[in-house]
Amino acid sequence: MKKIACFTVILALAASVAFAGGSGDKDSAGKLVCGVTQFEPMNYLDARGNWIGFDTEFAQLVGQKLGMKVEFQEITWSQKFVELQSGAINCIWNGMTANTIDGTTKRPRHEDVDFSYSYMLNQQCVVIRTDRANNYRSAADLVGRRAAAEKGSRRNHSD
Repeated sequence: MKKIACFTVILALAASVAFAGGSGDKDSAGKLVCGVTQFEPMNYLDARGNWIGFDTEFAQLVGQKLGMKVEFQEITWSQKFVELQSGAINCIWNGMTANTIDGTTKRPRHEDVDFSYSYMLNQQCVVIRTDRANNYRSAADLVGRRAAAEKGSRRNHSD
């Protein structure tokens, strides 16, 4: 049953990617240009400069199912929609939350672009050193404590 569900998700994602934005340029027929940023373990370069990672391999599998060659184009995250609308890329293949308010448009991202079905569930959590874990059993135990947060989900986040 899990294999059928997984295959269904892959086909749904493949269909949405195949019909999502892009330039429509005849030179790009049979090619899927995926806009990505480097974020290990999702998309990143190995020592030889080849793209690897979960999303990289997933995109390659979808391309294989569609009979398309997959290319990865590193993009500046703040320019993701410009890259998509200009046809420089056919899709954005990175972890991107559909229901987040986009910083440039001030409205939910799904109002500006089409999204595939979600294929990964990410959740927020608090990370505490093992030797201090017993000190924090509830949210109340965190009151008055300092925390670090990241703006975005990539290294070298610039927007």
